Amino acid sequence: MVMIETTQRCRLTSVTLLLVYAAICVVSCTVETRFSSGSDVPDTYKEFQAALADADGGTSPDDPVFVAFGGTETVLALYAAIARAGKYVSLDLSESSVTGFGDGDPSSPLGMSFIVSVALPNNLSRIGRKAFEGCVNLRRAVIPDSVTEIGEYAFHSCLSLESVTIPENVDYIDRSAFSGCENLCAVHLMGYTRIADITVFPGGAKFREVAALSGTSEDGSYVAVRGTYMRSGTEWSGP
Repeated sequence: MVMIETTQRCRLTSVTLLLVYAAICVVSCTVETRFSSGSDVPDTYKEFQAALADADGGTSPDDPVFVAFGGTETVLALYAAIARAGKYVSLDLSESSVTGFGDGDPSSPLGMSFIVSVALPNNLSRIGRKAFEGCVNLRRAVIPDSVTEIGEYAFHSCLSLESVTIPENVDYIDRSAFSGCENLCAVHLMGYTRIADITVFPGGAKFREVAALSGTSEDGSYVAVRGTYMRSGTEWSGP
């Protein structure tokens, strides 16, 4: 574990990077970005814009700007600010009341392509339909314990997503939520979660074979046993 204390002008106070090696993955290592917010986190749109403008780096997905937001805003407004800044970001929204994650918002707004990692609001209850669809540079999404449902196509075609941790309180993952995530090689289920059907994960039929607690329901759904599931090609292995 590598602890990084940062005093960047974007005013994020600390970042923890966890390096996880998995030999069966397409890539040799996974970087998990976690955040802890401080008293200087921007809580207005204007302050967020200023933090982005002042921060150094962000010229590539391998050198993202670490920036937080602690106020009330729509995620589309933040995406617009990020697009105008033209910087790749690791975005901490954990202490915010940001809204608009899927369900009715336009798919793949311009600024979404600059998101490398995101910590979602701690009070978020649902990740809606197509919330991060086509977010091609997203490598990590920190899903809070408050989330109980992940909507259909929520992370569809997030090509850089390598692993995901599903909190214990997530009761249901809708169809195609992680379909098209070609580099997804690890799924960590912290509880027993109902999966809509075999379209949820890439290689979903094989995932069901190793994960299903019992038989499949008439609607195609099944309950997956908690544990860590690893993918190599079209094959999944479970706990």
